[in-house]
Amino acid sequence: MTGPATDTFRVFGTTAVLIVTDEAALAAARTITDSELDAVDKACSRFRPDSELSKLNGSSGALTPVSELFAELIAEATPCGGTDRRRRRSDLRAGADQRGIRP
Repeated sequence: MTGPATDTFRVFGTTAVLIVTDEAALAAARTITDSELDAVDKACSRFRPDSELSKLNGSSGALTPVSELFAELIAEATPCGGTDRRRRRSDLRAGADQRGIRP
């Protein structure tokens, strides 16, 4: 084990800092981070016409199937209005899996 290391990079219009406790793990951690951020971008980018968000916005209110990742991200971003956050997240995921989501 060497020591801690960081990688600073631009993503989603801001600066991200990836920190690992072992410098030897930095390249692998960056690969995983890039993969996760790419999945979020493909799901939620308002600038990509092929993103799930763009497809949902263009669905004219029709029921639209979404990925589990998209449903989880929406559940995390949606205010719960006093309800149990885990229940709300579960309800959104169930809705995405069984019926789709309406814009």
